[in-house]
Amino acid sequence: MNYAIAQFHPHFFRVTVASFNHRAKKVCVKLGYKVLSEFIRPSDGLKFEIMTQTAQKSALTIPIE
Repeated sequence: MNYAIAQFHPHFFRVTVASFNHRAKKVCVKLGYKVLSEFIRPSDGLKFEIMTQTAQKSALTIPIE
């Protein structure tokens, strides 16, 4: 993320996570992402969450439990 901030100067980062993927959602929340919106994919009815995080330099540590 620090590389992306230095090279591209983004205002935020965005990820799209399937709502059933609780592990991925938990990791994103621990990294500071917040749910911005949700949508349902028309082809199969699966629900997804769009999560964003403000772009700011960090130590890039992933908390492990």
